[in-house]
Amino acid sequence: MKNQNLLVDDNVESVKRRLETTLGNIKFQKGQVFWDDIEKLEHCIKTLEHMRTKYKLLKIKKAKNFWEWYKLINKYYG
Repeated sequence: MKNQNLLVDDNVESVKRRLETTLGNIKFQKGQVFWDDIEKLEHCIKTLEHMRTKYKLLKIKKAKNFWEWYKLINKYYG
């Protein structure tokens, strides 16, 4: 994976905690957003994108037959 050294693990709870922490920092900074806040938000977005890809692949892998697999491939990549 291109972005392996992300500040967030690949799970919803980690992303949620990172977003809450970053939002708390922005509030503490009286609404000012610094470069590290932006970087943390970008990492959260990349992690969510990676999680979405893993979810799609897992659904495709669990397809019970060819037609289910075919529909999922077209839905996600068609």
